Amino acid sequence: MIPAVLALLLACDAEPPAPQEPTISPEEAEAAAEALLAQQVASEPAPADPGGEAPPDAAPAGAQVAELAQVVLVWEGIGPLYKNFFSTPDAVTVLAEGLGPHLADPVDVTIRYNTEDSVGDIFVRLRPDQLKRPVSTSGDEIALQDLAPITTALAAYRSQIAAQFDFRVESFRVSLESYRGARVCQLVLAGQPPPDGRLISPCVMVNNQKQCGQPKASGVSFPPGVAADVRACLDR
Repeated sequence: MIPAVLALLLACDAEPPAPQEPTISPEEAEAAAEALLAQQVASEPAPADPGGEAPPDAAPAGAQVAELAQVVLVWEGIGPLYKNFFSTPDAVTVLAEGLGPHLADPVDVTIRYNTEDSVGDIFVRLRPDQLKRPVSTSGDEIALQDLAPITTALAAYRSQIAAQFDFRVESFRVSLESYRGARVCQLVLAGQPPPDGRLISPCVMVNNQKQCGQPKASGVSFPPGVAADVRACLDR
C-alpha cells in the first residue's frame, strides 16, 4: 500500500509535460503566406489618377535624386556572353536604384549557374551591418516581409534581363543569403513562378535544413530555436 501511495504522490508532484510546438508543412506555410499577401494587396487603396493635376506645392519631376547602391556583380559559372547580358548598364542602374535605400555599399549580387543541375541563381549575400533598417521582430515572430523591397528589386532585374536577351533567365532563383559564423541562412521566394519577389517564403533554410514558421499578418512565427537562428542571420 505504501509504495502505491508514494507513487501517487510522486505522480502528482511531477511537472506536466512541455507543450509540443505546432508544426506546419512547407506547403501549408507557403499557402498561408500567399493568402495573407493576397488579402493585403486587395485591401490596398487604389492608385491615384495619373491624369490629375499636381498640387501647387508638389515637387517638380526629377527633383529627388535616386539613392544608388554600389552594385558589384559576382560571377559563378557564367560565360562571357551572359556576363554581358547581366551587365547591361540600364538594368544594373535600375537594380542599384532598387537596392540603394535598403543596403549599405558595396552590394555583392552573385549570379550563379550550375551546369550539372541546370539551375541558375541571383542572390545577395548579406554582410553584418549591411541592412540599413533592422528587420522587425517581436519575440519569436520575425517580419521577413521587411526584406521584400530587396527581393523585388532582384526579381525585377532578373525579369528585365530575361525580356531583353533570353527568356530562360526568368527561371533563375532569387534569394538572400547570410553567413554568421557556422550559421548559414537562405531566404527564398514563394508565389507562382516566376515569383516577383513580393513574397518571401516562411520556410528558411538554416544550415541546409528547411525550417518553416507560421505566417501571420505581422510576420512569421518560428519555433524559439529557429527564431534565434534567423534573428542572428539578420542582425545589423
